[in-house]
Amino acid sequence: MLTAWRLVHKRKVDEAFTGTGSRRYGGRWNYKGIGVVYVSDSLALAALEIIVHAAFYQALRDYVSIKVIFPKALVVDVNDIARLPKDWRADYPPIKLKETGKIWYFDQISAVLKVPSTIIPTECNYVLNPGHPDFKKVAVKQAMPFKFDQRLNR
Repeated sequence: MLTAWRLVHKRKVDEAFTGTGSRRYGGRWNYKGIGVVYVSDSLALAALEIIVHAAFYQALRDYVSIKVIFPKALVVDVNDIARLPKDWRADYPPIKLKETGKIWYFDQISAVLKVPSTIIPTECNYVLNPGHPDFKKVAVKQAMPFKFDQRLNR
């Protein structure tokens, strides 16, 4: 079994695993209109993923952490950095990443896609497909309060 983490603002906890946010805005591995859920392989990486997108420290208030557990058999791995485009970490990611995610999603290849983190490339994130039949095998645990350290306010 694999463990991953998702951090969300407490007001969005009810939609944390619906894909609503990524459907609305898109992401590195999905186009706008495709609802997936991004989680990280550690709580620390999940925190960094939030921090790099936060405009200011006050935006880091009222978060919760949610642990997810899923069988390794649900995962398709595209974590081989050598096979990714050279600019895969760019602020505006290459279309190839979104196309990979689109094929994975619409062809229902798996419930979980393993991808490298742009922040720490030796770490990984997982993209979950809530519409995949095997998504029911992903155990979503209870949300727990999460506080970012005040020293981030410097």
